Amino acid sequence: MFVFNSTRQTIYSYSGLRRLVFLFLLIVFIPSFSLFSQSLQLQYDLRHSVDPQNNKSNYPSLYYEYFRNVKNGAFFTKIQSDFFGERHNIGQMYLQLFGEYKFWKPLLFLHLEYNGGLGIAEGTTYGYHINNAYLLGTAYPFLWGADWQSASLCYRHSALKKPSLDLQLNESLLKPMK
Repeated sequence: MFVFNSTRQTIYSYSGLRRLVFLFLLIVFIPSFSLFSQSLQLQYDLRHSVDPQNNKSNYPSLYYEYFRNVKNGAFFTKIQSDFFGERHNIGQMYLQLFGEYKFWKPLLFLHLEYNGGLGIAEGTTYGYHINNAYLLGTAYPFLWGADWQSASLCYRHSALKKPSLDLQLNESLLKPMK
């Protein structure tokens, strides 16, 4: 009850737009802290500050990530929106989906993945696409020291004018052991 009263007093001490921004942040971030499988991030890209000749301006980016354990595997979604369009509207959006599903008794997982996106060319109304990539392979989780990690070897098909067929090796930290 004490936390609720102090939060309510803080909200009422703000006026107008500050109150709306504070309420929005409160609504967005409280679920993010209680649900460990999702993340909403607002970041500011300082490309123009670092390289002004090749980048028109700095811009915000919004990231949404969602991870869920499912029966015999896991599912992950990432959506990235870059606000580099006119008046900081969305200029590009990227999507990544992947799932790993146990298909064999000794900890081998089937790895399925999709990457792609859309965008608008600067100064025009013409759209473009980020070339799609489809991955199919196997993943093997293992314990290294105190951390769980996963290594996957995938066959990658990139949908280019001349399709690219490649092997891709990934290694990722899954979860620290406690």
